[in-house]
Amino acid sequence: MSAFKFFWIAKSTLIFLLSVVAFVAGAYACWLLSEQVFIWNARLVEKWFSLPAMHLGARVLQVVVLVVEVCLVVALAALYQIRYRRPRVFISFKHTHEGKAQAAAAALEKRGFRVLRLPFGQYTHDEIVGFVRDALRQADALVAIPDAEHASFVDAELMGASVRRIPIVLLQYQERQFQPTTLLRGYPVFDYHCLQAEDFAPLYRYLAFAAGHPAEYGRMLGRIFSVFFDVVSLVVLMVILLVFVGMEGAKELLNRLTQLLWHCSLFAPNTDSAVFHNTIFILLLLGYAGYLLYRQWQVLRTARQISITGADSFQTFADAFSILKSDRMVLRCIRENNFIPRGK
Repeated sequence: MSAFKFFWIAKSTLIFLLSVVAFVAGAYACWLLSEQVFIWNARLVEKWFSLPAMHLGARVLQVVVLVVEVCLVVALAALYQIRYRRPRVFISFKHTHEGKAQAAAAALEKRGFRVLRLPFGQYTHDEIVGFVRDALRQADALVAIPDAEHASFVDAELMGASVRRIPIVLLQYQERQFQPTTLLRGYPVFDYHCLQAEDFAPLYRYLAFAAGHPAEYGRMLGRIFSVFFDVVSLVVLMVILLVFVGMEGAKELLNRLTQLLWHCSLFAPNTDSAVFHNTIFILLLLGYAGYLLYRQWQVLRTARQISITGADSFQTFADAFSILKSDRMVLRCIRENNFIPRGK
């Protein structure tokens, strides 16, 4: 056996053993956590409803308390996506579109954003570049109004924002418009005239989501919990609860029969069994909650093009902003990226 093959086998064996140890340690830690949660919830139910821990009614109430606790965990996890200050938006535009940039800036400032914009004027080269460098470092999002026909300094600003992976929005103001050469095609495109007619409310709503505006926290929870508690999820949860109640009820009935006939309990109240059921519920609820948070995170990744999604971005945004009625205004002005590649 060659030395290379020996080391490969030794490495694979070590990785396997470490994986087994990690799995066992994780399972044990999960069991301990579930046990502590069960004890805590059992005390709460006993304190509030005067029901002993192993009573059937107490077990059902413990599951309800567990659902509430998972919802609180989701609410705390969602805070990670929110900023605790006014988000800063850099508006990038060619000087011929000063009026459009001014209108967008006024609407965003009115709604609580801090806008970074260099008004058209007489500046030296270094003053312009210095402002752009500072704005790109500070910005939480960028709104670009690229020229329909010609490349400009906006393309360089788009590249800088793309490298920083902040959300970028393109405003389309005419049917035939060219794709900036420095930008991926997955960033959202908004119809400028539609935004103007809506007082830029759809742009604000999108940027509030993508840049983590503090006012967005409630809607973020609304998107998550509207799926968490939709009809299908509630039916699944009710089926699980009914199965659980059925199993516990059957055990209770058999206990009463065996107690009546043979003066013994076939299924004596067992804390380990209760903790096992508790563990299953925790894993199911946290797994589903984690999936919903991941879906929200994936939309933010698309907004920043951390995941390069190209033409699929439009469908991602369409799905994300169709959940809440208040979000659907975004879909009225967002467009598929039909910009023409340069050179065509």
